[in-house]
Amino acid sequence: MPSCFDKWCQRFDEAFTHKAQKIGFRDYLGGLLGESERKNFSQMAFNSIGVEYHKLHHFLTEAPKFAQRGFYQS
Repeated sequence: MPSCFDKWCQRFDEAFTHKAQKIGFRDYLGGLLGESERKNFSQMAFNSIGVEYHKLHHFLTEAPKFAQRGFYQS
């Protein structure tokens, strides 16, 4: 990813307590912004360099737990 993408993502780093969460956020966001017409875990991981399906899936399945703890506020 370009350095501007990482710089933008750094604004959300304090919402995550672990490095793996920060990486998962970047991988997921990069997958959503990617050129693929299909936005599912398999396709996003396949189209991204160095992204593993199970890590991407784990990041998103844990997201509701973060929301319950007040990390994500609307």
